[in-house]
Amino acid sequence: MNRPPRLPSLLLSRLVRAALLAIPLAVFALAGCGGGVDGTGGSGGDGGDGSCSASKPCAKGDCVYPAGSCKQGAVGVCQEVFQCDGPPSGAVCGCDGKTIEGEYPGCGPVPAYDLPAACQVGTFTCGPTLSCKRNSEVCVVRIPGVPGPSSYECLGLDKAQGFCSSGIPSCNCLDLEKIGPGASCQEDADFQDTVTIAMP
Repeated sequence: MNRPPRLPSLLLSRLVRAALLAIPLAVFALAGCGGGVDGTGGSGGDGGDGSCSASKPCAKGDCVYPAGSCKQGAVGVCQEVFQCDGPPSGAVCGCDGKTIEGEYPGCGPVPAYDLPAACQVGTFTCGPTLSCKRNSEVCVVRIPGVPGPSSYECLGLDKAQGFCSSGIPSCNCLDLEKIGPGASCQEDADFQDTVTIAMP
């Protein structure tokens, strides 16, 4: 009886090692945030369905909550691998009514956070007379290229363009070139944004 040829032991060990190295890379590639959270790679909580809560922690990984998850009994998804990349998503609204700043604060093992409206309360000063809505609008200052006064405008996130997918404008997620050529952005101590455009 003819036996099939056997692979040399060195080649076989290399193939096994390559396969073992490829497994974590494949898992890492499947779990991508793009500035958000991918819950597909989670492990089950106590119920084994991948859901979790304060009373039902994850068997592995962290419990990741969606926006608006501040109420008692909120349900999240267990997540083990986080890959936060792509355009920054901007600040999210914490359950205490204060923004959680950063490029990807909604991606990764973060505390539960609220819908943006909970942080969009009150106003901030824009120029000598305007007041813009906090965490909802940006103050746009246009400095003329000829002698004369600067102009001021409160610009909503829908018109400010950008990648601020959490609904709160932030310098790190605004597309400044779409607001105006040569625009620069600055945040005050309360993280409210002023975009300055020096006109030619």
